[in-house]
Amino acid sequence: MTMKAKFLPIKDIALDYENGLSTSKLSEKYGMSAETIRKRLIANGTKMRTKSEALMGNQHVKGRTLSDEHKENSGWLDTVG
Repeated sequence: MTMKAKFLPIKDIALDYENGLSTSKLSEKYGMSAETIRKRLIANGTKMRTKSEALMGNQHVKGRTLSDEHKENSGWLDTVG
């Protein structure tokens, strides 16, 4: 039996990732494993965050901003004046 490939809206996924969603959150949202999401993002040419960027948030990465969800979940909003 052959498995049928599941359609993934890679442009939407890449945009969500660039806006701060993790591969884990993306896997929940799109119903695929985080590893599949990661592989598809790489194949699409998306620059993956380093572990440091993921842990610190991506506020220091040029051209990227933290999503409101990420700010809220990380406690980042509590540190802003």
